[in-house]
Amino acid sequence: MVAGLQDHGYDVEWIARSSPSDQDETILRRADIADWILLTYDSDFGDLIFNQSMPVPAALIFSRLDRLNPEAVVMRVIAALKRQPLLGHLVVLARDGDRYKSWMDRDNG
Repeated sequence: MVAGLQDHGYDVEWIARSSPSDQDETILRRADIADWILLTYDSDFGDLIFNQSMPVPAALIFSRLDRLNPEAVVMRVIAALKRQPLLGHLVVLARDGDRYKSWMDRDNG
């Protein structure tokens, strides 16, 4: 997926390669996290942001899509990146469609 997004002109940092030992909390505490859109298959990020009030990225895209077809996932991610609203939201990519939840909902459960 990283190569696919880069092939489409996106600036991608692959945490598993650049900071392989960083825990989820460390990633969210990065000084530049508010400038990044975080793409993950790890549902723990949503929990950390919404239930533990950790710092937020510009947006969080959580994929529940099959990893066996990375090009299809890349195309769904690109579509989500072009759609509004994106910034300030958790976007869940699922087979039955995309769901959005605003960071503003953190205080409202």
